Amino acid sequence: MDELVEYAKGLGAANLVIVGRGLQGNPGRIEIVNFCSSEETLYRLILKLRGVRLAREYGARPRPPPEIAIVAQAQPPSLELGHELAATLNLPLLETDDPSAVKGVYSSIILVEPLTGGLLAVKFVSPEGEPKGPRLLVEKYAIGGWPRCSKRG
Repeated sequence: MDELVEYAKGLGAANLVIVGRGLQGNPGRIEIVNFCSSEETLYRLILKLRGVRLAREYGARPRPPPEIAIVAQAQPPSLELGHELAATLNLPLLETDDPSAVKGVYSSIILVEPLTGGLLAVKFVSPEGEPKGPRLLVEKYAIGGWPRCSKRG
């Protein structure tokens, strides 16, 4: 892992996203490592996924947006995950129950909303709700850090 982190940093990356394979080859886990935290540790967010729906399944062609923000409903489960995503990805967090309220400011948002059964949906959409990227069903998530370099022999 140390070599992968150093390689990504050498490329000038601010984050490293590792997608772990789940059942039947679908993504089952996403780990986001942030390099902008303190010198002692790397901040990471791990998402355990229940399902993924890709943009092409919606007929959308994903393109990197010029400006993007995390939008979370003002309910604890979605707001907590929204805070963690915003901190990990270095993006602004907006609390609102109406994503269209950011229409004039952001062309794309990462919308975090609670679903029944304790799942959370993370959707890459326009403020009007039009799909712009994948939809992730998050079963649970964990946050933490680990030392920048392992101490080997």
